[in-house]
Amino acid sequence: MVQKEQTDFLLGIEIKKRELEISFDKRCEEIENYLRDKEITFELEKRSELQHIASLREKSRKKNCSKLF
Repeated sequence: MVQKEQTDFLLGIEIKKRELEISFDKRCEEIENYLRDKEITFELEKRSELQHIASLREKSRKKNCSKLF
């Protein structure tokens, strides 16, 4: 009787341990996906800002060149 209780107890612990491992793995995957999405968003925004800066530089260059003539 006591041995059955011990076995059930240890089995319960193993089940909880496995549930925690699965939960941990899912959370890690969620965080990785979130960070990947944030990185993609950042890269897109950075590319857009760099294009905007290049456009402003070109406008400024053209404006300064037209003042010379």
